Amino acid sequence: MEITKQNLYRSVEDLGRIYVDHMRVYYGTRYVQIKMIPKDTQQPLGMALPGDLSFNQPFDFGVLSEIPLSLQLDVGASAYWSEIASMQTLDNLLMQNKIDLLSYLERIPNGYIAKKQELIERIKAQQQPQLQTTGTETPKPPLDTSIQEELPTGKGYSALQRSINETGVVR
Repeated sequence: MEITKQNLYRSVEDLGRIYVDHMRVYYGTRYVQIKMIPKDTQQPLGMALPGDLSFNQPFDFGVLSEIPLSLQLDVGASAYWSEIASMQTLDNLLMQNKIDLLSYLERIPNGYIAKKQELIERIKAQQQPQLQTTGTETPKPPLDTSIQEELPTGKGYSALQRSINETGVVR
């Protein structure tokens, strides 16, 4: 399986090179949108800021043949790892009683639990009679966000999760 996965990653990287070569040969001069963001902002790409300058500018893609270009794409299963990290976080929140079962099920990615929507509806139906008999919702204890507990490190504890725990930043 690993060889197949590496071949897929290599083919996606090659596809990026093919796209650049296609643009170099066939695009000619086209208008491209240039977006200038002030250097002191920390906004992610695609987010509009009040002071952004955005305009269309002609660009000759033929210049790509004159520029020495080395292209390397980082291809990998980043969505898979972020999904694992979010699942571990949800599991920890549920085990520490920071969220209830219904909130857990609503946030879990699709495909982890068969007939998830039926289960959510059943739990909601069970909660409805409880609300009607008491007349009000039972108050839940407030979440104490000032306490930062150590996450348990069990089976499957990866370098990514360790990095998130130590720095709070995904690398």
